[in-house]
Amino acid sequence: MSYDWTAISGNIVSGQSNPTAGIDQAGDYQLIVTQSSNLCMDTATVSVGQDIAVPTAEAGPTFELDCGTTSLALNGAGSSGGPGFSYTWSTVDGIIVSGGNTLTPQVSAAGTYVLTVEDTGNGCTSSDQVDVTLDAASPVSDAGASQEITCVNTMLTMDGTGSSQGVDFAYSWTGPGIVSGANGLNPVVNAPGAYILTVTNLVNSCESSSSVTISLNNTPPVAEAGAVQTITCTNLIVSLNANASSQGPNLSYLWTSPNGNIVSGANTLTPQVDQNGVYNLLITNGSNGCTASDATSVSIDQTPPTIMIQPTSVLNCVLTALNLSAVGTSTGPQFEYLWTTLDGHIIGDPTILSPSIDQPGTYTLTVTNTQNGCVSSQSVTVLQSQTPPLAEAGASAVLTCTATTLQLNGAGSSTGLGISYQWAAGGGGMIVSGGATLTPTISAPGTYTLTVLNGQNGCTTSDVVIITQDLEEPIVPSSTSATDAVPIFRFW
Repeated sequence: MSYDWTAISGNIVSGQSNPTAGIDQAGDYQLIVTQSSNLCMDTATVSVGQDIAVPTAEAGPTFELDCGTTSLALNGAGSSGGPGFSYTWSTVDGIIVSGGNTLTPQVSAAGTYVLTVEDTGNGCTSSDQVDVTLDAASPVSDAGASQEITCVNTMLTMDGTGSSQGVDFAYSWTGPGIVSGANGLNPVVNAPGAYILTVTNLVNSCESSSSVTISLNNTPPVAEAGAVQTITCTNLIVSLNANASSQGPNLSYLWTSPNGNIVSGANTLTPQVDQNGVYNLLITNGSNGCTASDATSVSIDQTPPTIMIQPTSVLNCVLTALNLSAVGTSTGPQFEYLWTTLDGHIIGDPTILSPSIDQPGTYTLTVTNTQNGCVSSQSVTVLQSQTPPLAEAGASAVLTCTATTLQLNGAGSSTGLGISYQWAAGGGGMIVSGGATLTPTISAPGTYTLTVLNGQNGCTTSDVVIITQDLEEPIVPSSTSATDAVPIFRFW
């Protein structure tokens, strides 16, 4: 069996000797079939019409993706429609999410999208493309520089002015302590922490965020005004000591007192003061404005020791030495004593309250309080009465045969209150009476001593008188008669 296609009108492009031939033009075509065994032939003619109407492909308008629109539907509704058409979307740089065989596919990326429409009846196709663009330009978000909340700056104004600005932008701050302005570029905050500024481009819904950290610097310094100081008689100016306080280049110091007096160093840790009172220390940290205060006091101990010297006796002929007495004077381990004199004489320990002295004069006691350095002095004058009385035993006298007694005469001696007399006989003398008077009676020759005592000062004075005796009988001459005898007298 053999086949032979002939184009009456048209054009055979292949298979001319096959049962089926390929043509590419409408026209009339004749097929001759020959039986190989008997060479019988049969002829058939076919007319081929032409349907090459191309469908319409309309990919639609250009679309734009942005930060708010992450996917969209393309619109090929302007293309040929009906059950006899099929649709195919393709892209080399975009992303077709769904609906690639519909007129409204969902896409999620910028790129060029090609719509191919096929007329399923005639196989004709046509294509169109649409560009999907992307506007993802992010705005600028600048939350500004870090700041510190301090004791002075308890609220801060943030600075977002480095961000994108204009009517197309919106702002939103988040953070732990926003007081006001959360939707502006300069919110006010009052707490430490992280603050985030989000800037939104209202045109494309794109956002950018930035953060800034607000730190807290409100630690106060340490103020320690120090121990109580004491002004004494030796320390008229004292130094306060606040060295236990915070120290550093950013710290400043200020001492004040409502009732004391600062001599110098009011802006140091160790000021000099010279009055008792309360002293206040204020320390300021210049880096954060925080302050701390403390107070101390200064007392005054300038009380002098108490001296009470007791009146003294008068030195005399009996009391030749005595002890000074300062009973009632301040006592204790902190007190030191010293007696001095320019005209007297201290024979005992001059560092005790009751030293011994043996000369009249002025004696000064100085008492020192070793705790406060205060000194007190007081003097006492010791008098002396050692004037002896006058003793005058009188003139010598002679006892005789007729004057067998006589009266001594001490009338030249001292007299008066406190004066007493005492006669003593020696050498065989004999006091008959009046031995305690100025005129004793005696009856024998001898040595008579008159001692005069001044009872007021104990002083005595003695004087001696010698009394003799003449008892010699007269001598009568032998040649002379008794009647002629003449008494012979002898005088000594």
